[in-house]
Amino acid sequence: MSRPTKEELARRLLKVLIDAHVEFFVVGGVAAQALGLRKKINDLDIVYRRSRENFRKIVDALTPLNPYPRGLEPGVDVPWNVSVLRDGYSFVTVTTLGDLDLIAELSGGGTFRALHQQTTRRIALGWECDVLNLIPLADHLIESGRPKDVRLAERLRAMHRRMR
Repeated sequence: MSRPTKEELARRLLKVLIDAHVEFFVVGGVAAQALGLRKKINDLDIVYRRSRENFRKIVDALTPLNPYPRGLEPGVDVPWNVSVLRDGYSFVTVTTLGDLDLIAELSGGGTFRALHQQTTRRIALGWECDVLNLIPLADHLIESGRPKDVRLAERLRAMHRRMR
């Protein structure tokens, strides 16, 4: 049997969050793909609502998947609980279902509360969920300043120009 692709793992991870009723919306490459851009998927990036109830849902959903800080050498004892989520803002993790970036605030002040009205229900990796709209997604990718994000933003804006 072949190993699942990163996209298949991200699809499974997205389903875990949906089934747990986590309040979030999708950003990054998965959002770009859901908006119609051809994009290879390497991980799942979400912006999550910061609330006690949502922290609990995230912890309960992800604990069986052994979330661990991406890039940290294995074996370091890292707690995973509601307090960790409450006290932190962004978590770049690896799970047994692949890489997941839990983001409380995008560059430029993009919190769940500030941006949720700029999302649309779409099919992402086969599941219906909230996805950040094209222009706000491109804006926040540029704000990140990372070259790969800026290139993705440029592709999104070119797609938007062709659609008009």
